[in-house]
Amino acid sequence: MRYVISEGWSHIFSLGERDTRWVYDRETERLVHLQIFYGVGGFRSAPSEAYPDVEDSLKNANPEALDHPEEEGLQVSDTLPAWAYA
Repeated sequence: MRYVISEGWSHIFSLGERDTRWVYDRETERLVHLQIFYGVGGFRSAPSEAYPDVEDSLKNANPEALDHPEEEGLQVSDTLPAWAYA
């Protein structure tokens, strides 16, 4: 499967800990979609500067998430989730 998908991954940003949802592309080995949960505002597209931080966390601090996604409660798919098109 091409994509690893999270619908609820907690990450610590400079503004504090937030839930995220993201799509990691195994072919290009990069994070291709990232949204941050802002409470009442719901999930919104993350600013471009947030991508390297979350990608680094996945690749270096949590490599098991990408190596064994299903064991980590993540999804794998050959298609993007509907929210990635919003």
